[in-house]
Amino acid sequence: MGDYRLDDTCVEHSYKTLNELLDAITNIDQQKIMSFAFEDGWSEVKVQKFILKIGTYHSKLKEEHFSLKEFSKDFNKKWATDNNQCFSTVENLFSKIQETLKESMRVFLTFSNKMKIRMHGKQMQLPAYKVSVLTSMYYQRFIPFVETNIVTPIVSDLCEATLDFFVDVRAVLVLCRKVIRQEARIRKNPSKLSAIYDECYEQVLKSSKVTIESFNKLDAFQVTDQKVIELNETKDISAFLANCFHTQTESEFNDFVIQDNVYKARKEKLHPLEDKLWKKDWEIINRVRLGIQHFDEMEPKGSIDNKDKRYRLKGEAVAMLMKWSGITNEDKRKGLFMKYFKDTYKGKYKPIGDNAVYNAFDGWKEREYKLFEEKLNDIVKKNKQKDEVVA
Repeated sequence: MGDYRLDDTCVEHSYKTLNELLDAITNIDQQKIMSFAFEDGWSEVKVQKFILKIGTYHSKLKEEHFSLKEFSKDFNKKWATDNNQCFSTVENLFSKIQETLKESMRVFLTFSNKMKIRMHGKQMQLPAYKVSVLTSMYYQRFIPFVETNIVTPIVSDLCEATLDFFVDVRAVLVLCRKVIRQEARIRKNPSKLSAIYDECYEQVLKSSKVTIESFNKLDAFQVTDQKVIELNETKDISAFLANCFHTQTESEFNDFVIQDNVYKARKEKLHPLEDKLWKKDWEIINRVRLGIQHFDEMEPKGSIDNKDKRYRLKGEAVAMLMKWSGITNEDKRKGLFMKYFKDTYKGKYKPIGDNAVYNAFDGWKEREYKLFEEKLNDIVKKNKQKDEVVA
């Protein structure tokens, strides 16, 4: 027959352990502390030594709690986090509170009966928090001692030090669980996930412009990041983002952004002005491209040019297109948009001057723009589906 014995100060780094610890701590109370110390024959000197020891533990715990609070402020605002490609978030957090966990287990062991219990013929290990008197719901308190209601100052100090310690242990564990639950909620929220991804992507993009431009000029540069290829080939962006959240280090994410931009530029033959107008938003870029490509279907015919007998584009129609493309009349990019439009529009009508477009901006009724928007969206959607079928 083997022994059922206490484990050391290690605990399994899992969400289950986190919840078990929180549940166990709720069972700790003053009477258990006093009763165990009395039954175990603690002398006043031993009590004083333990108070000093748990004070040391508590100081380490407070340091980790402070660091964890700082870490938790930005953890779920960042797309990439170091170490998470190898470890789960639970493991990552547990590694940041090693002293808290270790010292907690030592306190649990201090308040444990060291007797060995035989169990079903094989030796097993239990973490200290599962067998400690402090967390047991079935611990038989030494009633005569408790009922005397005589609590000396040193015993009162013992209880206060122990309970205060576990109040902060619980605060650390609650914060860990909060971070984990928040991460899980974000992973299930496509809009929130996309917002974090876009913001972090944009930050890397701004700091990597020169690098991206350099690599775009190097034909020998190869895109090797499989996540980049997967992103550009997937039909479910939300699922891709959910699977990738908190799985890359910051360095890996930096490389990902650089390679993604090089890949897109090569694949889509990026127009120089598209990056300035819409940055990395390929959904808008492709939508505007289709809108301009099929703009004649919007019947944007204006007045005739008597010199070459060719009909001009209607200023109001181009102004609506500019608004539909996300550029307002107050936007500093409107000049770039007009240049881009003239570079890419290949329809049958004659382009007009920039001022004719600006002067026509917002000269329409709201209902007129709404009809324009709905019609152009339908045209883009229909032709996008055609392109996807061909692809």
